[in-house]
Amino acid sequence: MIRGDHDEDFFGDAEAAAVYSETQRRFTTHHRALIESYRAPGTPAETALLACLQALRDGRITEEWSVGVIDAGSRGELFYVVYRWWSVPLTLGFATEATISPLYGSPDDPATVGRDAAAFCIGEPLGTVRDHLVGDENDIHWWGTPLPAR
Repeated sequence: MIRGDHDEDFFGDAEAAAVYSETQRRFTTHHRALIESYRAPGTPAETALLACLQALRDGRITEEWSVGVIDAGSRGELFYVVYRWWSVPLTLGFATEATISPLYGSPDDPATVGRDAAAFCIGEPLGTVRDHLVGDENDIHWWGTPLPAR
């Protein structure tokens, strides 16, 4: 992902941030394209990613509406989402294993893992996680399971 490719996904100005609300969600063109590209998942990581992206679009369990998806994908057994949280002026990245619950650390089916990651990880304010973010060369601040190098 190259920052700036999907400018509509960033919370760059006050007008863009203002449209992110529980009642008026901002579902970006790139988020829509990512869901379409994973419609027929071929791996557990892609299954988890699709469920996560759909839950970020439709979810109402926590504050999924506060998330602007910039990019997403999978690497081996991991899936990841690069996003902006409406009130945090950083580009964030979250990664986790596709078959291990991010809530309980136990095995779970990929679709449940993806939905849980959307609602209870990405769709929640950072809290103390913010103190442990790991920045990369693309100015993405990561948390969750570290991604292997490409």
